[in-house]
Amino acid sequence: MRKLLFAFVMLLGTLPLKAQVNPQSGYVITNDNDTLRGVIDYRTDARNARSCRFMADGESAYKEYLPNEIKGYRLSETGACYVSKAFPVDGELVTFFAEYLLEGGVSLYRHKESTVEYFYLVDADGKVATIRETGDVILRRDDQITAQRQKLMEATQIFQKSQSTLKQLWAMPHVSAEQLLKLTKAYNKEFYAEAGETEFYQKDLKSSDGLIARLRFEAGVGITDMKFWPNAEWNDPILTTSLLPVVGVGTDMILPRFSKNLLLQVMLYYSYNKGDPEQEKHYLYKRDWTFHDVSLQAGAAYSFLPEKCISPLVRAGVSLDYMFGLRTTHMEGYYNMERNSTDTSFSPRYYVGLGAESMMGKHKVSLTANFWMRYFGTLGLQAPVFSFMAGFVL
Repeated sequence: MRKLLFAFVMLLGTLPLKAQVNPQSGYVITNDNDTLRGVIDYRTDARNARSCRFMADGESAYKEYLPNEIKGYRLSETGACYVSKAFPVDGELVTFFAEYLLEGGVSLYRHKESTVEYFYLVDADGKVATIRETGDVILRRDDQITAQRQKLMEATQIFQKSQSTLKQLWAMPHVSAEQLLKLTKAYNKEFYAEAGETEFYQKDLKSSDGLIARLRFEAGVGITDMKFWPNAEWNDPILTTSLLPVVGVGTDMILPRFSKNLLLQVMLYYSYNKGDPEQEKHYLYKRDWTFHDVSLQAGAAYSFLPEKCISPLVRAGVSLDYMFGLRTTHMEGYYNMERNSTDTSFSPRYYVGLGAESMMGKHKVSLTANFWMRYFGTLGLQAPVFSFMAGFVL
């Protein structure tokens, strides 16, 4: 046990101590309108707004640009564009790199502060309308109407030429980038056709309130204690501690509008269990057993610092284990172990875990220590597992 704990601590030490970059081909526009091509470190929404980390072609190190030091930057592959702008945030004028979604008679920008999403509409005269979307669920009808009026009042001044557009706007319980983008493009086409086609700056825009699912793979080793009870007075209970290999596959799901810290996890683990009790080796007939176990685990995980290079992580939920392929040798006289059987009780138990995760480009790596309780009702067997797992998220 001490050796395994030491190995786990050493593995935690191998997590990157410096934030890993997410290199994307792109360019920056200087204040002198020069275009510098190279690689942009494309990170979280909050970091993208605060600064631009850029490495020009031919250079070997990144340089960090703040808003007002450059006009903006753009990714070549997706077309995502960020420009230096001063917009109101909670009543205060703040300068940041705003995500440029649409350019036209009415232009559209987006910005995120924690869980609040801001949309900025700028008309041909330079008038700015702010939409502050919190995603809060409001139950009372009167409160819904009041909140909707406060949120959309400025935007109605921008779209005042079209009753159809206003009707669609007021029908949005929660404003999303896709909905607002579609609405603004249609409005520009109707009232600013002479200005030409509006330009959409991101080809692969995803819904800010949609569910994001990422595939997770894990592998590691577990320690399990198993105690077999005799059904005859002349037999002693058998208690054994053994190692077992564990592999798993599943998904991490996140609702960015709700929380960037909270994940929903569904994992399917497989382990191979083998018993060879030390106290039985001196007997004439050696007793042992093997079986396979599939564990379905569903629950939540909380990442405390998702925007940092290393973030502590805790997880907990419900587990459901299924035993198959039980094989025993000389286990007569022990409860339900005298025959080769399969456990079909499906008794739910629980799991808990803690560890750390780190970004590696677009992907994540994690190291966790987990405990899950297994119960095989057909055998009356409780077999808790303490595991050390390394994970990789695509």
